[in-house]
Amino acid sequence: MYNYGMKLRGFSIGCQPKGVIEWKDTNKAETGFYSIITYDRELTPEEIEAYDLMNLNAEMKICSECGREMIEGYCIENGLEYYCSDECLHKNISEEEYLELYDDGNGDSYYTEWSEWQWNY
Repeated sequence: MYNYGMKLRGFSIGCQPKGVIEWKDTNKAETGFYSIITYDRELTPEEIEAYDLMNLNAEMKICSECGREMIEGYCIENGLEYYCSDECLHKNISEEEYLELYDDGNGDSYYTEWSEWQWNY
């Protein structure tokens, strides 16, 4: 099964690619999505983009600066913010501030690759 989040609207006729086998309306304030839809196939990148969906099967976070989906990058203060690149990080936090938060690996801020995408819905 393949799950996708509907970022701009909820499940309705013509608002998502054909072939949905299940859907669940959710509280957008809590999940970030109006609905979660399930398919028995993986959608193409073109379908995902055309319907403004988010692939919930992928290993990703969202950059707090540019909004890009990311599978690696900076996690600031245990997920308070995420940044996909040095450029995005340093638009918000100086190198010195980051190193203070990193605290030689003992802090709650770090650069990582996420190995597991977890979504609560």
